[in-house]
Amino acid sequence: MYNGNYIRSYERAFYQIGTSRQFGDKDKTQQNNCNVNPAGKHVGILDYHDWFISSITKHKFKSSPPLGGKFKIRGKRLVSSDKSSQTEKETWEMEMFGETFDDENLVSDTVVYNTAIVTIARKISTPPELKGTKEHDENNEADLESPSHTTKIQKNSLTKSFEHVFETYRDEFDVCETNTPKEGRFPLRSVLNLFERSRSLGLGGPDELRKMKEEEGILWVVTSIDNLKLIPIDGKSNLNKNMTEQQEYGICKIGGDLAVKSTVTMKRRGMILEFNQILMKTSKIENEDSHQIIAKGDITICAVDVQTGRPTRKIPSSLR
Repeated sequence: MYNGNYIRSYERAFYQIGTSRQFGDKDKTQQNNCNVNPAGKHVGILDYHDWFISSITKHKFKSSPPLGGKFKIRGKRLVSSDKSSQTEKETWEMEMFGETFDDENLVSDTVVYNTAIVTIARKISTPPELKGTKEHDENNEADLESPSHTTKIQKNSLTKSFEHVFETYRDEFDVCETNTPKEGRFPLRSVLNLFERSRSLGLGGPDELRKMKEEEGILWVVTSIDNLKLIPIDGKSNLNKNMTEQQEYGICKIGGDLAVKSTVTMKRRGMILEFNQILMKTSKIENEDSHQIIAKGDITICAVDVQTGRPTRKIPSSLR
């Protein structure tokens, strides 16, 4: 299973919770963009249709579900809704697992495939009475990160940096009703796909990776993902004049180019590679290139022996 598909599976689980009758009445889903349960109470962000995954951390890859096999998702809400700023958030502990059954159709064993701490969010309007207040300003300062980017490349033989530019396509976006037809939210599952493509190119590309597998007996596998998040951007400083003054998460032009900047640190004689990756919108202001960060994350990969399935230090010299 590709890295981005684990996130897609968690998204689908959240969606099923939000639309189930246990949490919401489907006959009322069109009212106020919100699902309301029979008791008339809101459960949380999943009541609404406009939630999205804003960050993932402690994402651990333990094993993969068998091809065509079944798996289950379970989650526990760790932090309830936080409405202190323009964005309402909830944090969940998620787990993907599979079950095996005995002759009496009872569960005999449970295998955990994947775990993660997932934060979901939705934009909320700032109450008029809070705009311009000290509390509102401080909350915004805590949530915002600079939309411009300057990378400091470490002068270390074990640290390397590279950058790749990718064209985007319509099917990679989540379309938001509040944005123009030419814009959409670039979700974290698509961010991971571009991060993976950039890492593959940085390791030599498909031909070199195939050669490593067939001649060197080496595969690279993702072992963990941390601090993966969409970066909130203040509409006032955004390059797109059509955007509102509220914070936007991952909004960019459909079909436009996105750049991935990767800094990789080698550990354990190259067996472990730690990637710090950022996704940027690129544009020109007064004939100068300008970069605007929309997502970032830390991904760790490990070299594995094809035959034994164990980590290996037999790394090609071209990668050291």
